[in-house]
Amino acid sequence: MAFKTTHVGSLPRPQNITETDILNVVKMQVETGVDEVNDGEYTRSVFFGDISNLPGFKQNEFSIIASAGDEVKLGVVEGKIQYDPSSPLAAKEVAAVKGALGKLGEKRRVKVSIPSLSWMSIFYPDPKTIPSKDQNFVGKMAVVVREFYPTVDEYLEDIKRILINEARAAIDAGADTVQFDSPDLLQFDVYGQFYEEKEREKLKWAIGINNEVLESLPGGSLQVHSCWGNLMNTQFNTLGHYDLALPELYELKAGTIGPLEVFDGMRDYEELKIFENYPRPKGINIALGLVSVKSRNVEPVEEIRRRYEAAIKVIDEDRLIVSPGCGFASDPHSLHSMESARRKLTNMVQAVKREQ
Repeated sequence: MAFKTTHVGSLPRPQNITETDILNVVKMQVETGVDEVNDGEYTRSVFFGDISNLPGFKQNEFSIIASAGDEVKLGVVEGKIQYDPSSPLAAKEVAAVKGALGKLGEKRRVKVSIPSLSWMSIFYPDPKTIPSKDQNFVGKMAVVVREFYPTVDEYLEDIKRILINEARAAIDAGADTVQFDSPDLLQFDVYGQFYEEKEREKLKWAIGINNEVLESLPGGSLQVHSCWGNLMNTQFNTLGHYDLALPELYELKAGTIGPLEVFDGMRDYEELKIFENYPRPKGINIALGLVSVKSRNVEPVEEIRRRYEAAIKVIDEDRLIVSPGCGFASDPHSLHSMESARRKLTNMVQAVKREQ
């Protein structure tokens, strides 16, 4: 395998982003030694904001509650999505990163991330899948949306066309990796309830619709990231383990599965052992999150090295990519500074690439 280290995408954002800020965030990544770089998702306020900010979405309307009780507002679709396929969003990010690398005289793999089709399904108003206090509002929105998208499937067909166009354009612009962000795949404790049969059924549905997108694209360039949730750098989901998810995740039609969050403070060495029970499919890379974004504490090189040595006992070293478990700024309220992100990435690279 040509590269060993990556990161999920988002990095701490300054206010009022300029071209200089993008140059600086690319420079920071280059200096850490990480193999794949991006624009830090600086053109977005949140990881899915490139798509959910399109005309047709209504912002910040209903709540999702994290395990710690924190509340985050999500939007809903309220009309026909307006998207210009001749002006793809992700391709512009790729061009900005390649331009920054050119100014720095550096070569790195370029990654861009876009939300998955199954994640985008949560924006279709459905009173059965939202907190009870918001049911009245979402019920009213459901009536409005049916004029444009009578069913969630019709809405998803529109989103699918957008995502495929975004991914193709990003690859054409020079992206080495297009990562589909899909934290929904590991959301097993919605509203504090867990029913294994129902969760597995939901997961299989999500894998199926995501594969409709993936199968339309060159698989070697594709990656699917999922995690246990990251709201204000706290754990979103606390129930469920990889033994519920891995068989289905391995069915994704992507060249790389992950980064999958392992060392998050709740699922650590014991969780890693589950990977022994589900051998990696042939030809698939696995990206594992061996560095946590749930804390600003910077893991020492030796600790990350211990995690890496444990990981290569269960996943072939030549197919393992190492990463933080989630983005450093998945929402606008990141506790990380750019310096803490820099130190974590630097130590991660040193731990993985150190001479044996």
